[in-house]
Amino acid sequence: MPALEAIVSLSLAFSPTPAVRSLPDYLPFGVMQQERPSSLGCRAIGGSVMDTTGQYVCTSLPSGSSLFDEYIVAYVQRAGICNVVGVSPYSKDDARGSSARSLFARAKAEMTEKFGPPDEEVDHSHTPAAAKDGEFRSSVIAQDRQVFSQWNDLGARFANMQSATLVISGDEELGLAIYEVVRFAGNDDCLQSLETVTGPAPEN
Repeated sequence: MPALEAIVSLSLAFSPTPAVRSLPDYLPFGVMQQERPSSLGCRAIGGSVMDTTGQYVCTSLPSGSSLFDEYIVAYVQRAGICNVVGVSPYSKDDARGSSARSLFARAKAEMTEKFGPPDEEVDHSHTPAAAKDGEFRSSVIAQDRQVFSQWNDLGARFANMQSATLVISGDEELGLAIYEVVRFAGNDDCLQSLETVTGPAPEN
């Protein structure tokens, strides 16, 4: 019916358009995606020329956390920073990993305040022995136990973000530490570009 079609057309034409609310940007540790490593006071890992594609280490950042004593920045020329990784001091810790677990809890509380509850919380052991609290430190170092929290879709909250991860990591000589990985939007493509220049990057 032509009259009905006209009414439908008018209702579509004059339906109020929902207000589009632009999402804010998030600056991990105060870092903007398009900043150059030199402006942050970082140094190239492996002797690369400053502000060329590569990995950079920074002892401080504009809004660094007291939980971390250094930061790793993955940078690609013309694309910007792929991600920022906060690294806590390594600790020999006790067998139960008490210091690392306490630090992990503090960092998770800070991230939850910024991002909301984690989408995933994993404490997975490959063997029954690795699940014992008294074997925590050795199991994490041997990679028989994985402990991490994951925030998956930060793009729904921040226009420039992709995801974030908090993980407990271990090293035979150094002990335990926590890593906070915050990924800008386009991180995956950015890392692929980095790998074509420098070879495979750490899995952030």
